[in-house]
Amino acid sequence: MKPRWHVHTARCLLVLVFVCGIISCAGRAHQKEDGFGGSSRSMELELDRAEALLETAHQARMEGDYTTAESNYRQVYNDAGGDEAERAQALFGLAETFAALTNPRKDFNQALALYRTLLAEFPDSDLRLRADRRGKEVKEMIGTLQETE
Repeated sequence: MKPRWHVHTARCLLVLVFVCGIISCAGRAHQKEDGFGGSSRSMELELDRAEALLETAHQARMEGDYTTAESNYRQVYNDAGGDEAERAQALFGLAETFAALTNPRKDFNQALALYRTLLAEFPDSDLRLRADRRGKEVKEMIGTLQETE
């Protein structure tokens, strides 16, 4: 059987070209609008950036890197011009981060406040029912903790 190092090398080069293209596009997204449809391209790149931040935040939360998760969720949520669905996802993820039992900085009161904020700011969100249910669970947890103190 022939060595397949060239296949591996070709794949690595493709990944490198792809990553360089993303970095290049991200840099162009922050340039001024050129008057020739640049704003829609910038908006598309900002959506891609928000999606990437959400994915990175979710992965970080699953791996126990709560600081990175919190930071990335906040960046997406605080983008006032951002997509409402993505902002709602960020708020839900942020609440889940504070509600995580393994988070050394867990804060159930903060998590409950964030679930309530999601319900108030995004009443039509697909996450509304999950946020309501998780808010009730966290509220019960707070009550249980207060009883044991």
